[in-house]
Amino acid sequence: MKLLGILFLLPFAATYASAQQDPAREVQDIERQTSEPRQRRQAQDEIDQAVEENRRRQVGEKVPEVTYEQVMADPDNIELNYRYALTRVGKGDLRAAASTLERILLVKPDLPKVKLLYAVILFRLDNLSEAERLLVELRKEEMPGSLRAEIEDYIGQIRSRRRRAHMSVLVGAGMDYDENKNAAPSTGRRLFLDTPVVLFTGTRESDISAVMMANLDADYDLGFQAGHKVFGGLSYYRSEQADMSNLNLQVFGADLGLGIKGGWGEFTPSVGFTHLLLAQTTYMRGHSVKGRFDRKLGKALSAYLNLGYDRQEFTRTQVVPSGPQRTGDKFNLGAGLTVGLAPAHKLSLSFEHTRTGALEPFNSFDREAITLGHTWLLGKGQFLLASGTVSFDRYDRAERVISQRIRMDDTVRARATYGLPMSMLWKPMKGFTWTASYEYFQSFANIESYGYTNNKFSTMMTYKWDL
Repeated sequence: MKLLGILFLLPFAATYASAQQDPAREVQDIERQTSEPRQRRQAQDEIDQAVEENRRRQVGEKVPEVTYEQVMADPDNIELNYRYALTRVGKGDLRAAASTLERILLVKPDLPKVKLLYAVILFRLDNLSEAERLLVELRKEEMPGSLRAEIEDYIGQIRSRRRRAHMSVLVGAGMDYDENKNAAPSTGRRLFLDTPVVLFTGTRESDISAVMMANLDADYDLGFQAGHKVFGGLSYYRSEQADMSNLNLQVFGADLGLGIKGGWGEFTPSVGFTHLLLAQTTYMRGHSVKGRFDRKLGKALSAYLNLGYDRQEFTRTQVVPSGPQRTGDKFNLGAGLTVGLAPAHKLSLSFEHTRTGALEPFNSFDREAITLGHTWLLGKGQFLLASGTVSFDRYDRAERVISQRIRMDDTVRARATYGLPMSMLWKPMKGFTWTASYEYFQSFANIESYGYTNNKFSTMMTYKWDL
């Protein structure tokens, strides 16, 4: 009887795949599309961190390395001591560099380049009062316009850091190219009642999208010695496809939180709201509650733990009429370590467990993900970010219209991003950062409808303005 039923339904299978473009693929495609803004925001946070770390390392000029033994052999050589201080800066040992420069200034207090380097290092060490005093003294001397502008910039940063309220604006625009935007299966077939159906439509399609993003972040120091603060932010993300306009996406986000600091580390609870539009129609509204704990375990080692809960409510749209079936709760638990291998190299390892619940059990699943990341500061403000993620998705029940088997997806994602501060090419472009990224994604699935690969190329120009 089952065989007769399959033979009876087979003529409708091609119509099912053609007219529907296979709802299963649409859902999977939308799921990947929905996660893109979150991944983009995480990537942008990593980029911002790399830019800030580069700023902290750009203290003084690069010189041949000088050892402590060389200094001890000629301790009165001021130029040698100065170069030794620069060597320590290059290795990330700012306190040793500051001590060396302080000794030089005790002997010769009127050396502008030594005084400037000392002031910048004090600024990096958060000794703002002494750093400002030295910079104000230097400002009175004759110097090239570029150097005077640099000093004024540091004085401005010091006075900004002293303010209790801070705000930053980031805007960006770029382009993405996806080789397999519609997540078409590698076999060129989909299952219908466990029977493979060759695709006539819905095969692999590439597409280009224009991407825009804007973030507004603010925080306010609550006046405690420990540095507790309240923070909030607004975000906007938009991608417009060249061909597949049904995948046009807009995401509005808002968050509000509290940063609580102590000798034990930092705890950051927050709440958030997300409104996602697909093809100019509301597709999902989400509310979240999160908590993150960060702690330094050593000079170059830190760890974090985060917990999160999201309530996601999906609506019916013309693109995804089955959207409400995905409404449900999402729980997240993550932990990670970050270690500084060298001043220019940082390695991170994280584990994440996610439970996604939905009204339809075949849309509910558990995910385990492991990510290894590497940050490489290339010098002159350039950086290279690389990461690899392996995840394992296990669904609750089978979607019987596709297969009697319960879906299991194992995925691999590898990503590399090169970043260049545009001020390296032209000084007036300070605050602009250009990035170029490549991402490879592959899904190994026990159901061939969900096994696919994608190559993605991205480029973006961002501008960040600190108020």
